[in-house]
Amino acid sequence: MLSSISFRYYNPFRTSQSLLSHIQILLCFYNQTFHTKTFKPNSSFSATYPKSQSKPTISANTNSKPSATTNSIDFDQNTVSETLSCYSNDWKRALEFFNWIEAECGFDHTTETYNKMIDILGKFFEFDLSWVLIRSMQNTAFSYPNHTTFRVMFKRYVSAHLVGEAIDMYDRSGEFNMKDETSFSNLIDALCEYKHVIEAEELCMGRIRS
Repeated sequence: MLSSISFRYYNPFRTSQSLLSHIQILLCFYNQTFHTKTFKPNSSFSATYPKSQSKPTISANTNSKPSATTNSIDFDQNTVSETLSCYSNDWKRALEFFNWIEAECGFDHTTETYNKMIDILGKFFEFDLSWVLIRSMQNTAFSYPNHTTFRVMFKRYVSAHLVGEAIDMYDRSGEFNMKDETSFSNLIDALCEYKHVIEAEELCMGRIRS
């Protein structure tokens, strides 16, 4: 009886639609990029703080229309986020996929998929590129930065021991109407998590005195 119950809740032949979509996306991505130019990270981005709000593009052929194969796939944000997670240890490939699925497949990135890409970039201290994406998030309502966006940046800055940049990030969050108690708490949490307790205490004391 135990074996029948176990089989009922775990069936190795049951594959979720999300997993199928995930596999299809990867196959399409590898098939298309196999014949394209090698990614050159410095070809489209400035090393300085970005002033433009235009979206970064790295696709070698951004004017081509989505193929019949990619049109048949349901590009939901969860599937795209899961696929980005596959490249969490290769930010260049992750960014290439991020732009490919938008340019070649017509996918409109959401706040969630942007946050995932920003987190991957922050993991490798690619903060200038992260800011390019944050600026481009302002272009549409469904991809506007949220508290998670800034929490990710706080943690990535502080993990690199760039405390000043993390505090500056909090100040700049006002440009996005996100400079509030939630963002301040996220900043303090990040500082404490990475053992910058003294700086966190100074910020809290300064807030109380003011």
